[in-house]
Amino acid sequence: MMIRYSLTNRDVALLEALTLRVRCLSRAQIARTWWEDSAAGQANANARLKVLARAGLITPFLALAHPEIPLHAPLYVWQPGQANPDFGAAAYRLQVRWQHAAVATPCVLATRAAGHRWGGHGGRFPRQSEQTHDLHVSALFLHYREKHPEWVPYWVSEERLREEKAAGEKLPDALLRLPTGDYIIEWGGIYSKPKLQAFHAHCVEQQCGYEMW
Repeated sequence: MMIRYSLTNRDVALLEALTLRVRCLSRAQIARTWWEDSAAGQANANARLKVLARAGLITPFLALAHPEIPLHAPLYVWQPGQANPDFGAAAYRLQVRWQHAAVATPCVLATRAAGHRWGGHGGRFPRQSEQTHDLHVSALFLHYREKHPEWVPYWVSEERLREEKAAGEKLPDALLRLPTGDYIIEWGGIYSKPKLQAFHAHCVEQQCGYEMW
């Protein structure tokens, strides 16, 4: 059966995000960003997502992920030439901020067909070990989309970076490829002190500023 549909500007913005900027989005993230953060917004978002799923552009799935941690500001910011952050204190703050157990979280990802259509990626489900990480990277993208919408076209996803880098090379969660130079965005998860130090050493080697969230 032929599915007839036309894409709205909101649909296109959502699909561009899923194919070019992030791997997946939760339904709650979608509702609050493109509709409204309310029961009615969630219902309207779900109805539209069903249309996009029937059209073969997105795939719903259930992630087992920790509830989103509020991400209002980076844990720390570093630029070349500045002193090293306090990695021990940062690691402690990263590890103690988990207050809730993982929960079943309705999400969507772009299909492979959508990825081809928008010149990006789609069709790869995040592994269970990646689901909390990916949803928080998506939250970071949405944060930047709200605070700095002019930077959205410069947001390069980890999937895109993987195509550009040599095998085994460290990949940041996202890169802002700004006209003024590259800038790394990293979500810390529960990074240990040695992992923070190793990530920092890579950025020093690349002479690239970064934010750790």
